Amino acid sequence: MTNLDRQQQHGETPVKRIPWWIHLYGEITGSLMPLRTRLKGETFRQFVLPLPNAHMESLDYICKLDQIIPPACGHFEFAKMRPIPEMTVDISEITAIGAGKGIDPFVNDYSGMVYASLDDFAVDGCQREIKKATDIYGMTPETVEFLLSYYEVRITNDPPGDALIKISWDGRIALSNSGGAHHFSAARYIARRIGYRRSITGKSFELYADKKDVNKFLNDYIMLLVSKGDIPLKSSNDSICSVLQKICRNNHGHTMMYYTEICVEPFMGFAALVFERNDKIEEVAEMLKKCGAFDVGGYLVNLAT
Repeated sequence: MTNLDRQQQHGETPVKRIPWWIHLYGEITGSLMPLRTRLKGETFRQFVLPLPNAHMESLDYICKLDQIIPPACGHFEFAKMRPIPEMTVDISEITAIGAGKGIDPFVNDYSGMVYASLDDFAVDGCQREIKKATDIYGMTPETVEFLLSYYEVRITNDPPGDALIKISWDGRIALSNSGGAHHFSAARYIARRIGYRRSITGKSFELYADKKDVNKFLNDYIMLLVSKGDIPLKSSNDSICSVLQKICRNNHGHTMMYYTEICVEPFMGFAALVFERNDKIEEVAEMLKKCGAFDVGGYLVNLAT
């Protein structure tokens, strides 16, 4: 005879036993209530992916995501470089360049600017080179060759120096150079203006998102980017960060959340929240994403497919 039968036999009101998982669910949802309350009405400043521009770093900043993972999580390389067969491309197909005075927005001593394209860089930053060459040869193919013969434009040397970089996730071609940015960009600009097709051949590499390392990381962790102004690390006990730290402790008191302030462009002003993955943490992450946190994992998965 079951307890329920005995209760019915003695005229007692039957008491139904609540399944164990209902208690567990109650504990989970209850522990998230402070966060729900704290996030109500919150809208975070969103991290905006930088548009590709004349500087190659705008194409390969994914490499810097490796630098913001807490050491306790292990070592990962989301972006890797591999050699590919030597490419031959028209000079107009090269849309970004690796280094150059004035083109690198992160080199403070040169007061670098963000140029939307190499054409903009040529018009605004290479007029001295353009004028010197066109005064001699005019707007002609000879002008292009004269500019490309500059000793620091190593991609046209024999054998070629520097390298061509193919960005796997958007197909762009960049010149990885160690000099000659102004002369190369001026030559490219004039070639486009006069319709001169000039082939560039050189050793080539592909920058790609490594699916193995991306999946390895995302199997164990969730990473979000949030504005440091919206979730500062040092703040009151009822702050979002404090509430998160309390929620993200396991049964042994170990915090399953890492907070890293980012000091590299283009992530300045943002912090990385890295969580050890489990069902409750995934619910926490969804709540933060609805407020505007940037889902690094989702972005990496798209790049690696």
